[in-house]
Amino acid sequence: MLRNIYFELLNAAFLMASLLVVQAQDQTPSAPSPSPRGYHYMAYDIESDRAIVFGGLTMRSATSFDTHTDTWAYDIHTNTWTLMSPAQSPSSHGLLDYDAQSDRAIMFLGGDWPAIIIRETWAYDFNTDTWTNMEPETEPPGLLGGMLAYDSESDRMILFSGLDVVNSRPPNHWLFPNETWAYDFEGNTWTKMNPAVSPPGRNYAAMTYDVQADRVILFGSTVGADNPDGFEEVNDTWAYDYNTDTWTALEPVEAPSPRGYADMVYSDNLKQVILFGGIYESRGQEDALGDTWAYDFTTNTWSELHPTESPSERGWHRMVYNHSADRIVLFGGGAHREYFDSETWIYDPNANTWDDAGH
Repeated sequence: MLRNIYFELLNAAFLMASLLVVQAQDQTPSAPSPSPRGYHYMAYDIESDRAIVFGGLTMRSATSFDTHTDTWAYDIHTNTWTLMSPAQSPSSHGLLDYDAQSDRAIMFLGGDWPAIIIRETWAYDFNTDTWTNMEPETEPPGLLGGMLAYDSESDRMILFSGLDVVNSRPPNHWLFPNETWAYDFEGNTWTKMNPAVSPPGRNYAAMTYDVQADRVILFGSTVGADNPDGFEEVNDTWAYDYNTDTWTALEPVEAPSPRGYADMVYSDNLKQVILFGGIYESRGQEDALGDTWAYDFTTNTWSELHPTESPSERGWHRMVYNHSADRIVLFGGGAHREYFDSETWIYDPNANTWDDAGH
């Protein structure tokens, strides 16, 4: 639950590529993988053809945890994880996505902890194994668990919402500002956008960029509510158009059930958004989900996919779409905050199959 998060934190070439992927999945991993974790972030570096993972948390108990600041790279073709060794790194995990034009993974590290306001923008270059603190003149507010997605048509990182921990009043009064910001790496500038309508504020939602539609797609998670919890899980679907600075409520007839801590990515070949898992939490209960869904913007439809095998039910995981292999890579997460794992799974969107990569 959100109140538990609060106290925890306070206490604390398609065919060739496809053949290579199939071969890699049958290999015994030749390198270690990242330790079990959730709350990490992952981005796909197109130029280097690697999935980049940074940071995360591993819970030791309900009130204590380990914070990771390590950087890992995953090569789907050899099924290997590599621990990177940058000279400096961000001090904690943050929102992460890949800026294709600049060939950098961009991180916004935001967290408004009591007495410590974190607002930092970092860029990671895989080729030089270098994290750089960009230190732009203006940055978004330091909110917890916002969402970040790279709009390739506009060459902007789009950031939305997050939890205002400082001004929230647990156990049942939570503030989710619904601000939208855009980051331009070339100019090293954050710009606060001003859409006429916005989704309700939230944190740890699923958000990704649909290349064909040229829209950022947002799904579900936790919004403030007038109930004993002070929040509720929703399953709304929204689209953001940077060019017109417009959020649109899509209102499909069917959608995945309400949930938070899910993740979703856009499949270039399928031209659909793929979502997996998540957590439904209410009145002290946490139910992990293990379903796979596809969203088609052109028809405004969600479809459950029903693969024969899937990762176990989980939230707090991360996924990326590997363009060269036409596969989705999932790492980490778990059914409960105290039981994160270090599994790597590979999803083939064309065959609708999940395969355990053996880590």
